[in-house]
Amino acid sequence: MRTVSALLPFLAVGFSIPAEVTEKHLEALTKCKEIAQSTADMAKAELIKQLGSFEFRELIALEAPELLRYSAEELHQQIHDEYQVTEICHNWEPMPWGNIDGDLSLNSSIGQPYLYNQWQLASLGFTQKYPNVYSNRAEVMLYHMQNFSSPTGIPTFQEASERLIYGATNLFKQSTGNGLFGGLTMVLNNTHIRNFTAIHATDSGAYEAFCNNTNPPPFYKPNCTAVGPIGTFDHWESNLMSLAGFWDGGVPGSKKNITEIDVLSFVVSAMLQTDYDKQINLTESILYNEACPMMNLRYPEGVKMIVLNVTDNLFGSYIGTQLQQWAISNNWVLSWGYADLTMTGPAVKANKRFLDPLVLQHISAGKNITTDPDFPDLLSVFTEAWATSNKSLPHHINDRQWQADQFLSLWSNISSSILRIQPLFRYACEDPSCAAVRVKDQKCVCS
Repeated sequence: MRTVSALLPFLAVGFSIPAEVTEKHLEALTKCKEIAQSTADMAKAELIKQLGSFEFRELIALEAPELLRYSAEELHQQIHDEYQVTEICHNWEPMPWGNIDGDLSLNSSIGQPYLYNQWQLASLGFTQKYPNVYSNRAEVMLYHMQNFSSPTGIPTFQEASERLIYGATNLFKQSTGNGLFGGLTMVLNNTHIRNFTAIHATDSGAYEAFCNNTNPPPFYKPNCTAVGPIGTFDHWESNLMSLAGFWDGGVPGSKKNITEIDVLSFVVSAMLQTDYDKQINLTESILYNEACPMMNLRYPEGVKMIVLNVTDNLFGSYIGTQLQQWAISNNWVLSWGYADLTMTGPAVKANKRFLDPLVLQHISAGKNITTDPDFPDLLSVFTEAWATSNKSLPHHINDRQWQADQFLSLWSNISSSILRIQPLFRYACEDPSCAAVRVKDQKCVCS
């Protein structure tokens, strides 16, 4: 493996650390906010109308009957408050060097000063290719980013540093964020990114490829006309309505046709769930809003937690140890989640996430947990499971069932303990930069 201190050679040849928010970022943000605000009243009125419709209330009665006690206006306020604290996740595969999709790797993350976007990764030599034409077109046409000066489409490093970071709203509170994009989830700090984030209804690259292309794949049949303008944390209603409308007719892989109201009721009931027990498969993971911070997101303040998927060959591994050390060095919470998702199912419950006690001993968020009387026993159980996996993992490196069994064995000992957590939800914590909420006692996990 190459050294994780790979930034130094690049700095030596003239790549300085760019401003966290550049002038071009601010120009694009201003345009996005103007557009979002100009359509906000109409989008809000339409959403409230849908939330009060007979069809929607009928479906909510089946999905989440406890929500029927709210009027349409009250339900809108509940969704608004939930949207402000929903996790914004940047998922990637924790590979040592280079990622097949051009995203982050261990070498381009550990020891680096900020989160590189995909254009920067290519400019710095961490990846072998630049993003495709659809990504560039989406960033220019939908997010109003500055186009590159070169006719080749290859940016200077300064131009690359004026682009955005891709994130996904974890509307369903899935244990491992959006598993479509990898087994490592960086949960971004909403407080830090809020004022610099533009939000699109759905995956912008997919929208450009399949809605503004003459030959979209035949299996993919979204309702492109339903997608409205860009949104923000303040003006999100168009994003939610557009997400529902975009998938009117069916989610890829789904055997049944669904309507806009079907999607809206499913998403709303998942967002506002009170038992944190929604079941979802990988097909349904595509139901997210794309939230993109327009900034060169600094470590450590731009991230509040890392979540690792226990079925991704990480638990008990050398890479797992590296990631634990990285979390400690940045004072980040590290947690483990279980989400062995496939495109066809079966659906799994999204509430399997727990804190890493080895990391808790070294970060500020652990101060009220490591002193708990139960913590020594929990640490012992975790350490033993880690050592067992470390010895056996080489023989089961691609055996997801074995890894799932190992997790479930550990889970039986900690699922009712202070280590089990769930994503932040509305009204749970005074500080929205807290990382999670303990399931056992509803106390917040904060740095």
